[in-house]
Amino acid sequence: VLIGYAVIYIDMRMRVDEVYAIEAEPINVKYDSATIALGKKIVGVRVCADCHGDDFGGKILHEDAMIGRVSSRNITKGTGGLPENYSEADWVLALKHGVGKDGKPLLFMPANEFTQMSEPDIAAIIAYMSTVPNVDRQDLPVKPGPLAYILGEFDVIPLIPAEKVDHTSPFAKHVEPGVNIGYGKYLAVVCTNCHGPELKGNGPLV
Repeated sequence: VLIGYAVIYIDMRMRVDEVYAIEAEPINVKYDSATIALGKKIVGVRVCADCHGDDFGGKILHEDAMIGRVSSRNITKGTGGLPENYSEADWVLALKHGVGKDGKPLLFMPANEFTQMSEPDIAAIIAYMSTVPNVDRQDLPVKPGPLAYILGEFDVIPLIPAEKVDHTSPFAKHVEPGVNIGYGKYLAVVCTNCHGPELKGNGPLV
């Protein structure tokens, strides 16, 4: 058992510490009122506050000895949050690719959902997030425990969503909002991490 866990631990640590050589695609962000309003709506649909908190200042989602600490970042530019030089390109890396400024994967960040969003919608998120009030709260980083590594190894929990992203694909084409199956499917991508790609259930969540 110990040897098996050691193999899993080494493999997962290599994957967690991998540096992705990705150049963020250029993105056209407009900071007008209409784009910011759209961004606020998308952030609500994508339930970003469920993980990052109502003030987007980050929070601990789960913590115990076996799973470890599952936490979200302070994504405002307050003390302890994003650095002042956090750029539009950095937002693209995080949202579309699931990696940080250092090129390492952002643990539990559902980039496999966001990567399917169109450039205008990702740009709208970036525009809206530039308007949220700063929150002074120090980040508590994700700290996987032994069970998280085991479940991540067997893809039971989405520990490294960046591995599920095609980092060579361009921005998705814009999907025109409307009451139709195509737009509904586009919005329902947010449901797939919990309910599975076909929405048939993903088994019990930890």
